Amino acid sequence: MDVKVLNTSANEQKLWKQLARLKEISPSLANCVDLERIKRVATDIHFYAENNSDFESQKEGGRGDVYRLAQRIPVVRAIGILNLFRLVASEENLENLLPNDLILDALGGDGVLVRALKQLLPESSIPNILTSDLSEEMIRGAVEYGIPALWQPAQQLLLKDRSMDGVILAYGTHHIPRAQRLIVCKEGFRVLKYGGRFVLHDFEEGSPVARWFKEIVDRYSYTGHDVPHFTREEIASYLIEAEFRSVNVHYVYDPFIISGKSEPELRKNLSRYLMEMYGLYRLKEQMNEENALNFIYERAKEIFQYDYEKVGLDKDFGVSKIAVYEQSGKLKIEMPRLAIVGVGIKLST
Repeated sequence: MDVKVLNTSANEQKLWKQLARLKEISPSLANCVDLERIKRVATDIHFYAENNSDFESQKEGGRGDVYRLAQRIPVVRAIGILNLFRLVASEENLENLLPNDLILDALGGDGVLVRALKQLLPESSIPNILTSDLSEEMIRGAVEYGIPALWQPAQQLLLKDRSMDGVILAYGTHHIPRAQRLIVCKEGFRVLKYGGRFVLHDFEEGSPVARWFKEIVDRYSYTGHDVPHFTREEIASYLIEAEFRSVNVHYVYDPFIISGKSEPELRKNLSRYLMEMYGLYRLKEQMNEENALNFIYERAKEIFQYDYEKVGLDKDFGVSKIAVYEQSGKLKIEMPRLAIVGVGIKLST
């Protein structure tokens, strides 16, 4: 495969350079790229990015720098990440994941899913994952971690038809405009091999997470967050219309879990994580840092409460509110989050 840098647009040159790097570190993933799509994607990528700059650097009007700070320890979201890979695995069994499985992490940021798996699973169960994202800041971060990565919009992928064994769309799906969500699902269908699984993750409209974004993130981050989350019915309808079969929408437990030495330290660590994760730096304009962290903790404690039986789940599906406990000799704090995840399979007929 010839991946020489051509005398073309700046975006196209970036994509050729990324492809050359990808070929060096993962020839099998590089072989999935459709070279004829590079010019088209390079031309159109800013169309998708122009109203979605949340995860670029602060210099470019986003919160990507501070978001990446929160992702330094990816296993904070270990339970949710492992649940996603269970759903993308054959028969929903992590043991069925193999190193030669090709998985697209279509909203992969700086590679947090890959980095978490490397700490959670044996090497023999870690598939070959391509991290992609619409944000150049996030892709630069993934590259710094040495992760196979490509700058590409989920709405218009660089990949060949029927090239991937699985596609995961998670942690930021609600940022995709409603008018483009079905397009993203159809792209996922296009690049999947027959028998491959498509996994779409979000937090339900009207849920505690959606309330957190509306009342806290939209008000106290510099980027705001006035975007609609998904409903169970919406996810199912997109997957069915995109021609997936065996479509199911699951509730998935997806908490934040952080370790510390004392309960006050745990509360502060969780608050700082939430500040960085969601870029809540407007609070520092209104109060000092200590008061800002206390405010974040109190609002999180108020908002993140669940009645699992109300949505048809076992009452012990997860912790129902922020909890501190000891596990394996370590003190931990757990903040519950309940996600909705749609799964569809691409069948040959």
